Parts: sequence; C-alpha cells; structure tokens
Amino acid sequence: MKTLNATIRGTFIGVEDHGVPTFMVDVEHEDGSQAFGTYDLRYYGIEPILRTIRAVGAKSWENLKGKHCRVFIEDGLIRGIGHIVHSEHRFMIADLNVEIERSKGATT
Repeated sequence: MKTLNATIRGTFIGVEDHGVPTFMVDVEHEDGSQAFGTYDLRYYGIEPILRTIRAVGAKSWENLKGKHCRVFIEDGLIRGIGHIVHSEHRFMIADLNVEIERSKGATT
C-alpha cells in the first residue's frame, strides 16, 4: 500500500446519480488529484463520515477542507485517510468492513 501526503480540496455529502446517499473527500496529493469515499451510506450509516473527521483531526465535516492528511492507496484507489502527523489516527474502509461483518455474525 502506498502512503501519500495530501491536502483536502473539497468535500461532499449528498445523493449520487442513482439516488444513493454517499460522501466524498477530494484530495490533491503528489501524484495528482483523487477522491475518497462514494460509499453507500444506507449500508455504512454515518460511521465512515465520523471516522474520516476523527482521522484527519478536524472538529467537523466543514473543517476538513484545507486540512493536510495522508491517503493510503492500493490498486489505484484510496483505501483510507489519516492524520498528517499521527500515523495511528487513520480510517481504513477495510477495517470498518471487518467490524460490520463481525457485528452481523454476533447477531445471527
């Protein structure tokens, strides 16, 4: 997995073309520009939004723009976002997927 320093250029919370509620964080990093997110919030709920805010070290969604961060890229896609200095503060979508699957197993 490749780790790059980045700056958040913009954010989006809303409904995409197919009516799916989603979010996106647009970043600029040393290899260009890229977006993180577009996950279906009907499945994930608000958790990926909150984890993104916490990982970057912002107080709110509105405070993300202009923040410096790190992005974690695998197979050309941003798989996670994190704090620019504190490497332990990061949000990886794979980690949330594992938690969701574990919680489903615990309720069945």
